[in-house]
Amino acid sequence: MFNASALLRFFDDHKDLPHVSKYHLENFKEHCLLVIDEMAKRTTDSAMLIAACLHDIAKPRTQGYNKINQPCFYGHEKVTDEELSQFLTPDDARYERVKALILCHMTPYNVINKDETDTVVPKLCQKALKKAGIEIEVDDAFIHEVMMLHEADDAGTIRSDENLAGINERIETAISRIAELA
Repeated sequence: MFNASALLRFFDDHKDLPHVSKYHLENFKEHCLLVIDEMAKRTTDSAMLIAACLHDIAKPRTQGYNKINQPCFYGHEKVTDEELSQFLTPDDARYERVKALILCHMTPYNVINKDETDTVVPKLCQKALKKAGIEIEVDDAFIHEVMMLHEADDAGTIRSDENLAGINERIETAISRIAELA
């Protein structure tokens, strides 16, 4: 079962987590909610929406600063069962798939030559999943889902041309989508 109220409390508890950097104009809570909004534009699949909800839940644990003193979250995609199970119970049929998607959502950033994405991303995902002991077939459908989560993560940011009303509308829409998943 997915615990939407626990997730919303978690976002509120960590809304002040240092997050603004060259990659993010928004705070942690805003980013997570904007990613959910972006994913909902791409699919209605509940596992995909839950993966979008939970893709950054390890950021509070992995928060640090890089050499130019910007917030960084190295390894946040390596979500633990303990963190994930706060929001999605391990007996939920979507659990392993959500966990696998979160683990692989940063993989496309590791591909230097973008022309090799189609061949390198599956190999890197397979390696990460094997190391984590997750037995999910890394087929075209799974890689498509990884890329969709990655794209929603990239798009889940405040756009420079966006006004506050637009941002707030996207955030409110995301909150209502989370409630629908419970």
